[in-house]
Amino acid sequence: MFSSETIELDVMTASQDDLFRLIAEKLQGLGYVNSDYLEALTKRESVFPTGINAPVCGLAIPHTESDYIEKQGIAFVRLKETIRFKEMVSNDPVDVKMLFFLLVKNKAEQVKFLSDLMGKFSDDAFLTALLVGKDESAILETLNERKVV
Repeated sequence: MFSSETIELDVMTASQDDLFRLIAEKLQGLGYVNSDYLEALTKRESVFPTGINAPVCGLAIPHTESDYIEKQGIAFVRLKETIRFKEMVSNDPVDVKMLFFLLVKNKAEQVKFLSDLMGKFSDDAFLTALLVGKDESAILETLNERKVV
C-alpha cells in the first residue's frame, strides 16, 4: 500500500487548500488519481472532516470516493509546520502534522483501510517513529514493519 514515491516529508505549505493541490498534482502525475480528485477531496473534507487529535500529534486521513482513484495506495505526508483541520467527530480544530491520503480503488475496502489505520494511531511509538524518521526509506520501513494496512 505504501511506496517511497508517495511519501512526502517536511512539506511547507500555507494552507489545507495548498497542501491538497500539491498532493493532488503529485498523485495525478504518478497515475494514482484522476483529474477530478482535487475537487472531490476538497469537497469531501469540507463536509466530512478527517482530523484526529492523537497524543503524539494531530493527524488527518483525507480521502475520496473510489471513482477518483486510478491506482490503489496510501500517500504519507509529514508537514514542516502544522496546518489546521477539523476533527472528524467534533469539528473542533486540530493542528495536523501528519496525513495519510487513502487511495482506495475498491469502495468495499475503504472501511477496512480506515479501521486498520485508526488502530495504529493509538501506538505512540509508531507515530513518533513517523514524526522523526529522517528519510523516505526510514518512513517506509516503519510503515511496513508495523504492517499498516
